[in-house]
Amino acid sequence: MFTLPNRLKEKNPQLSRELKGRLSPRNIGLTIALSLLAQIVMMIGYWGKLPYHRDAEQYPLSSQYNPFCVPTSESSRFDYSHKCIYDALGNPAIDWHRWWYEIFHLMSWVLPLIVFTVGVYLLISDIGREEKRGTLNFVRMSPQRSQNILLGKLIGVPAIAYLIVAAALPLHLMAGLNGYVSLVDIGISYVLVAAIAGCLFVAATLFALMGGSQGWVGAIAVWSGYVIFFSAWQSHRPVRYTYGIRSIERLLPLPDWYGLKISHSIEMILLFGVITFSTATFWLWQSANRRFRKPTATVISKRQSYLMTACFELWLLGFVVNSITWNEWQRPIHYQMILLFANLGWFLFLIAALSPHRQALLDWARYRQQKMAEQHRTGRKLLIQDLCLGESSPAVLAIALNLAIAAVPMLIWVASWTNAREQEQAVLSVLLSATIALMIATLTQLILMQRSAKRSIWAVSVILALLILPPILLSLVGGWYAKSPLAFLWSLTLFAPYLTWISASTALLGWLAQVGILAGLSTTLTRRLVKAGVSESKALMAGAKR
Repeated sequence: MFTLPNRLKEKNPQLSRELKGRLSPRNIGLTIALSLLAQIVMMIGYWGKLPYHRDAEQYPLSSQYNPFCVPTSESSRFDYSHKCIYDALGNPAIDWHRWWYEIFHLMSWVLPLIVFTVGVYLLISDIGREEKRGTLNFVRMSPQRSQNILLGKLIGVPAIAYLIVAAALPLHLMAGLNGYVSLVDIGISYVLVAAIAGCLFVAATLFALMGGSQGWVGAIAVWSGYVIFFSAWQSHRPVRYTYGIRSIERLLPLPDWYGLKISHSIEMILLFGVITFSTATFWLWQSANRRFRKPTATVISKRQSYLMTACFELWLLGFVVNSITWNEWQRPIHYQMILLFANLGWFLFLIAALSPHRQALLDWARYRQQKMAEQHRTGRKLLIQDLCLGESSPAVLAIALNLAIAAVPMLIWVASWTNAREQEQAVLSVLLSATIALMIATLTQLILMQRSAKRSIWAVSVILALLILPPILLSLVGGWYAKSPLAFLWSLTLFAPYLTWISASTALLGWLAQVGILAGLSTTLTRRLVKAGVSESKALMAGAKR
């Protein structure tokens, strides 16, 4: 006879172990009790916000204002607080639909926060603990597929967080239906929360597999991001109150996406969020699975990076390719600056995710040295193919290809502009930002070839210093003037793509300086790789002779 635990153990042993270790009768009882206690406290608090009974004999003329009183007229329905209406016995007329909706609104924000923060904390702490103890290596050697192991972790480790929320779902569903929120909207919101949770949990797993073991770091990051988003949402929430969610016409100041009016409908916001987070989860899952199977590999492969960049650029470009009516304060060049800033963050991630470390580079250099000795004619063709797709080859050429993938749709969009001066500025901005990204990629690869055990920390520190310090120094010496002889130096800084106030000749001079620096860095990297390959080959030959 197959019971559910036995069937689960057969299908996914890792999930069975995780659930068995966490969902003991004691833990289940305590979790449900705490969840119910919190719900009772919340209900008591909201019950205390209801308008109180008035003694008509002692206070015949007194009145009170309360958000949960039935409005006296249709025009006052949208006011935050209403003057209460009383019957002959002094009982106020209560707007129960609004009362339930406020409970639903509070729970809709609190429950996801609990799942996100607790789940991220538990996942990072659990995987980091197993990595330190070495037990994760035993799990890797088990006959289970890596996907099943990771899925067991994702579902089993945050089981307590799931249980807390599951115990509160009946009240949340009842509050939403009584608050005139449709079952469809509630269902889509649940799917969106599940999509966001999946994305965050896979990202937390990847962070732990990359060496992160402090769960509180991930929890604080999620908490901070959630609070920022909540503040932005609340600041654009309509002042006028209406029951339910369908009546809200403009929830967030999101632009259209390829002409699709996202923020004019709660259903569109939820569906767009589900698709976006599901796509992000897919790519994060590929990276986490790759890192779990081979801990020394780069976070993503070069082949994956090209598809990821294409997806990211098409998603990002959709926010600016729409029917916006341009004016003096809303020009396409301004939106391109936002795109370039977002791309800077994206390519910093790609550089960190694609750049192999010292030992992998040494092995690759030795392999290339042997191949060059064996194949003279096809060596260059194989080298280019290896630099574009190889697992351990330097990431500079792959970053260049990703830059080309990012630049093509942006330049097509720029070609549709009507202002020739802005088109010229936009093309120069793309050139400057692409060259800076290549400079950072080459410098990062050079630093990662060093013998220092803390080369990753050195790489991050040097890149941050080069991005932050030069703009500060140029500002202090007055280089921000358009006619300053130091103005072209801005093209060597983080702000190079945003220099719309300098002339084209000055920007071109700065770009040539960038190309010179990039050529010097590339030559240095090539020489070190060749030297390392020769040294490694000689060392192996000497060892073989012995």
